[in-house]
Amino acid sequence: MTDRITMFRDTLGAAESYLHAIKMAIGSARGMTGRDKDTCALNLLVDAAQREISEAHNIVDDMESAGPEIERAIDRHRRAHDMWAATARPNGDLVAEGPDYDRFVAAELDFIAARCSTPEDVQRKLAYVAECRLVAEAIQAETSYQSLFLDSLSLRPVDKQAVNDVDIGEN
Repeated sequence: MTDRITMFRDTLGAAESYLHAIKMAIGSARGMTGRDKDTCALNLLVDAAQREISEAHNIVDDMESAGPEIERAIDRHRRAHDMWAATARPNGDLVAEGPDYDRFVAAELDFIAARCSTPEDVQRKLAYVAECRLVAEAIQAETSYQSLFLDSLSLRPVDKQAVNDVDIGEN
């Protein structure tokens, strides 16, 4: 499953690169053509395609079952950051808007809220916060993120009644 998922993600990444190149070409050609309606329509199509690709990424994230929740949240955050960073302007500035930024913010919140289920999860989550300055700054800046993050570190005892109520079927 992982090899197919990796191939799918690579294909989505290539599609995103092509869309980014198209968007950059549209921006370069804007002043030359004088056809603002056509440029606007092309930008809308590129944005719609980027939204569909983002949704495909989310579907693959849901399909992927390897690794604990914390590792998946870290992987999603890293991928979303890389996609957003790829949209940097030629001068290196990142714009805090658009589908790639929105995906990054959602992945950041998902990581912050991801519940730890073992002491190892807590250690891994804290290590990633120490490693990733952007996550640390987001947690520090938002009181609601602080509460959510601290709550996610709490290891709660398993609710045995809830476990017993789960119907696993008969083989």
